[in-house]
Amino acid sequence: MKEIKLKELLHSNFQEYNLIEGIPCLYIDQEETLASWSIKINSYIKEEESHIKSLQFKINQTESKNSKKRLNEQLQARVFNLKQLKKILKGFFKEAEAQTIFSSQQIHSYFENIFRDWVWGKEELNAHIDELSKTDLNNKTILILGAGAGGLSFSLAKEYPDSFFVDIEHNPLLASINESLCQGQRIKLVEYTPYPKDLTSTSQKHELKGETLENKMTILATFPDLPFKEHSFDIIIAPWFLDILDIPFENALFCAKDFLKEEGVFLFCGPANIHKKVITEQYCYEEIEDIFKEHFNEVQGLAKSIPYLASPLSSQSRVENVVFFKGIGPKSSELSIKAATQVTDLPYTPEFEQYKTMQIVKAQILSHITRDITVEELALILESKFNLSHQESKPYAQKFLEKIKFEF
Repeated sequence: MKEIKLKELLHSNFQEYNLIEGIPCLYIDQEETLASWSIKINSYIKEEESHIKSLQFKINQTESKNSKKRLNEQLQARVFNLKQLKKILKGFFKEAEAQTIFSSQQIHSYFENIFRDWVWGKEELNAHIDELSKTDLNNKTILILGAGAGGLSFSLAKEYPDSFFVDIEHNPLLASINESLCQGQRIKLVEYTPYPKDLTSTSQKHELKGETLENKMTILATFPDLPFKEHSFDIIIAPWFLDILDIPFENALFCAKDFLKEEGVFLFCGPANIHKKVITEQYCYEEIEDIFKEHFNEVQGLAKSIPYLASPLSSQSRVENVVFFKGIGPKSSELSIKAATQVTDLPYTPEFEQYKTMQIVKAQILSHITRDITVEELALILESKFNLSHQESKPYAQKFLEKIKFEF
């Protein structure tokens, strides 16, 4: 049933897809993307193994019984989780030498969200569901962008059994957990925090439990290159998604709305300010509202404060000011084509100017390193060639060499 429904939505009746760990894989550059994730997974495994060795060394060196207990609990949690994650991700990687891959998204990005979705995040999730449910979600075909570990879509799919939910997720770990739990499987993982309230809150073992849902499926895909026909969905939900992408917010919205039907509804929830690295792409509530009005015939919005990732283990928690926007009836792409043409491959921003200057200085310093060198020797070079004071040259040299060794 789910496969038939998926075929109806795909942009071609002849489109084929691989199933990896039971999840339809519809990345646009499938081989390249899967190879990239394989590298990331291997890097994560090597990094975790290094952390485990470091923790073991620290435990052996420390004399405090309380510190030993806290560090040992974290050690056991990481050992257990690494074993579990290797099982969950076995279809997505091959054992190989780890390589570094530059990306803002890694396999363990949003790991804490797994426990938020399936263990302790009811207050946060219910606050989102209360607002989303003000829209009629009955008997609809609904796309959820960046569904993550699936807690939100699971709750909605249970509440609206006559609707069909398609979860899009780029991260294989989150997608695998989402799909497994919605097939009625159970997953054991250990939650741990580097900021426990007390020793008893260092870690907690959880058995995540979902149930089989026939009106929901998870798909591996990359936004904005989604594999669907235009105008396929009655509703699109973007929970904390458009704001994290590497493209401007307005461009992400422009790309997403084309998958809505003529009178379709777009539901966005996320931070009250879009805080991108590029200063010209940062927006507050009113500016987000203006962008929605450019793309939809009718717009409704509100902001409310709700808990955010409030793990009961952590000594750190916060309340987030969250905005909910509802766009009804997407305007034609021709009317808002201006937004899509504003993308540049590399915007020349003040941040980029600063980055470029730093790289030039870095290259100049490296040009003076032509043999084995100590911190003291580099400090002398910085004093004589770059006019650093005696007080600041050694700390700078120390940090510079550490950074180079890490990058190398």
